[in-house]
Amino acid sequence: MKKIKNKGRAGKTKSGELVLINGEGQIFPVDNVAVSIWYMCDGTVTSEDLVKEISQKTKQEESAVREMVDRLVGEMEKVGLMESIE
Repeated sequence: MKKIKNKGRAGKTKSGELVLINGEGQIFPVDNVAVSIWYMCDGTVTSEDLVKEISQKTKQEESAVREMVDRLVGEMEKVGLMESIE
């Protein structure tokens, strides 16, 4: 299974809002959950690893967490904030 690696960088706006910035300098406002998942994607975890860890921490069913993780990772890949690696 492919590993997921974050790309770009995390930051805050002048007003303190969390953002992720891709390699092209595009800024994306995010919440704490999205930033936490982005940081977890260090190139050593798979989406299944993310699902298990988040499910354990939040005490939610893996199926519900999987939908959220797949959607979030997919969206971040589209805008250059994550990539799948071998």
